[in-house]
Amino acid sequence: MVAYHIEKLSGKGAFTLADIRLGFREAKEPLPVNSRDLVHKAIKKGWMMEAGGPKRDGFRSLMLTNSGEQFVQGLKSG
Repeated sequence: MVAYHIEKLSGKGAFTLADIRLGFREAKEPLPVNSRDLVHKAIKKGWMMEAGGPKRDGFRSLMLTNSGEQFVQGLKSG
C-alpha cells in the first residue's frame, strides 16, 4: 500500500526502496524487518517491476504493475 500511495497519490511515478522506507515512517508504521526482501517478493509475484533509468541514491527505480495496482485496489475495497 505504501508503494501505491507513493506512485498514485503523491504523483511520484517511479519510486525506490528508500522512498518505500520513508513512506512507512510518514505513515507512522513500523518498517518491515527486511524491506529489500519484501520488494523482491513483490517483484516475484508480479506486483512491482523495475522502472528503468538510472539508480537514485544507489537504489533502482521501481513501479507498480497493473497486477500490483489491482491487488492494492482489492485490499482497499475489501
